[in-house]
Amino acid sequence: MLKTVFNAAIIAGVVTPAVAAWDNTLYSAPDPSTFGVQIDFLNANDTYAWPAGFVNQVGPVTVDTSSMTTTVYQVSTPTVVNAGQGPLTLNPGDHVFAYRYHHVSGSSTALLDSINELQIQGLDPNVFPAPHPRGLVDPIDFNLVNGRGYFIPGSAGAPNDTGDPRDDFGFGQTVDFEWTGAIATQVENGEDIIVMLFTGANISIGNGYAAVAGPPPPTGAAQSIPVLIPIIPSPGAAALAGLALGMAGTARRRRD
Repeated sequence: MLKTVFNAAIIAGVVTPAVAAWDNTLYSAPDPSTFGVQIDFLNANDTYAWPAGFVNQVGPVTVDTSSMTTTVYQVSTPTVVNAGQGPLTLNPGDHVFAYRYHHVSGSSTALLDSINELQIQGLDPNVFPAPHPRGLVDPIDFNLVNGRGYFIPGSAGAPNDTGDPRDDFGFGQTVDFEWTGAIATQVENGEDIIVMLFTGANISIGNGYAAVAGPPPPTGAAQSIPVLIPIIPSPGAAALAGLALGMAGTARRRRD
């Protein structure tokens, strides 16, 4: 299903983006707001209802909930991400999809103490049939993703997995960020983490979902959290671009 969607979109488009070379390194990156300009934003909490383990309530009063936002930045300043590990260079015009997750504050009720996995997901029509707040869900296209990273705005632990995102293709493509150590090294109550996908310039912004999960005890997971994802430019936009290029070429030939 997904391969059919990808192939149809690529065939229909007159102009297709360059294929990125996926770098499986998990980069420690600067705060993306320091080298990019915000071009899009989505707050999942505007529409998403978190399950009980991610909500801190005292009686009928909600004290705190988990939250997830997506901020899409366009790189404005050339930036080398963690030169000691790569490096991975972000050039002006490239994009950063930054997902900020806040884990609910702790309380005496049965809350999830930490999360040890965060996934950014593309389309799986069997798992995610409901419309996204911005429309239908799109297939994430990893041909457009150069790599991934994280920024820790506080005291949360750093993710440390090295999984290949294509491993989950059968369930809709996903990128995993995982914490494999003890709870103290994960994202605990009241802590925040920003995880990122790095893409080139030739992308469109689509609609996807995220999922977060924590270790037992107690077991807990939140799924179908709305986020923004990088997708191939729409066939219509690509066709128009191709038509414009063709008309420009015709005009040049006529002048010649």
